[in-house]
Amino acid sequence: MISFKSLFKRFWWMFFIFFLVVVSIAIFLYSKKGEEITKEVQKIGDSAYSNKLPDCPKDLSELLTVSMVDVEYIASLTPLGNSNPPSHTFPVDHVYFQGYGEKGDWPRMPFYTPGDSIVSWVMQEKAYDADGNHIHTSYAIDFNLCKGVKVVAAGETELMPQLQRVIDDTKPECKSSEGKHDGQATITQCVYNIEYKSKAGEQIAWTGGDDIPEVWAFNYNIEPDKNVDWERYNYGDYAYAFCMFDLYSGDLRDTLYSKFGTYTFKKYDEKKLEEREEIIFVPRTIDPICGSTHQNIYGTAQGDWFASDTGGNDNPEFAGDGLSLIHDNIDPRIGKMVIGGNFAEVGIITFNPTSSGTINREFSHIKLGDTIYCYQQEEDVDFGRYFDGIVVLQLVDEHNLKIERQIGDCSEDMSFINPFSYER
Repeated sequence: MISFKSLFKRFWWMFFIFFLVVVSIAIFLYSKKGEEITKEVQKIGDSAYSNKLPDCPKDLSELLTVSMVDVEYIASLTPLGNSNPPSHTFPVDHVYFQGYGEKGDWPRMPFYTPGDSIVSWVMQEKAYDADGNHIHTSYAIDFNLCKGVKVVAAGETELMPQLQRVIDDTKPECKSSEGKHDGQATITQCVYNIEYKSKAGEQIAWTGGDDIPEVWAFNYNIEPDKNVDWERYNYGDYAYAFCMFDLYSGDLRDTLYSKFGTYTFKKYDEKKLEEREEIIFVPRTIDPICGSTHQNIYGTAQGDWFASDTGGNDNPEFAGDGLSLIHDNIDPRIGKMVIGGNFAEVGIITFNPTSSGTINREFSHIKLGDTIYCYQQEEDVDFGRYFDGIVVLQLVDEHNLKIERQIGDCSEDMSFINPFSYER
């Protein structure tokens, strides 16, 4: 006969096991829900201080009222969508400031908060040479303007005392990696999560010398293009990028927009007696003047492609894993094939797109089918990084593309020998 004590023990253990199961299920559901909430928080740009940010107005064009650096220092603004493989195989999602003169000769410039905002994140990057000597320090700062909209600026060289004091009182999260630029053996990046209210026009840092700002803008309130598999990029902000300068209005916006373009060297002969070089400004004249980051057109060849045998990439700034079939960010009439590696060496082919035939055909005209198209560099088209040979490609279906680099010149009748595959 089972004693009362034995029954009590059995009941207690059954209750304990039941309790553990219930708690485990609750923890699992809560963690899954928490994971979903975390993703949603990141998606809308929410944070612990979100209730301190105003709701975003329908018209965002007056959120910024001050140029980040004095306008007289700005020689040009590089539109969105710049290409520089392999580090920028896909169109970049930020705008570069360019100063007058060569890098390193830029003057020390005040850096201003562009609009009333909360600074919630500062990243300090220190670079070291092969002997471990410190050679450079720069900063990146984000400015939260309203719920779901922020801008980020990198290229500050020194923080002003009021912000530096906040940084000094904050424990950072740091990591080290290989250097990104010439002379850098290693870099250390330290992130400071803070809450600093800043008014438009406040000088918050210095810039200049070897640095000048490059700027991002993100609107987490928009719905990204559903035809694009954004998870492939593994860079959550990329789908929400837009032109920061659309947050300005009035005369200041017009002045800043007049800076979009590039400075280049024009070589010419004068009566065949001497060759001279002249620096000229080439403006972007085709809308959108600020450029565009996302050029994917579903159902055509235009846009970003991933090497299918490498499983995607870590982020849009990568080596050897991407292919971009787009238009130039200075003159969008020019077609541009940006090659990160794989089937050919890193490079860019630029050309004047054709509206018929199979040679240098406009990427957005290429639909799925058996037709093979051929691309080659045109001598009279600028903005290329040339290599010998041609490239042939075929859009197999909406998600798959075959491509191959060959020698010789393009003809209307091309075929593959050993093609490489990309997908999206």
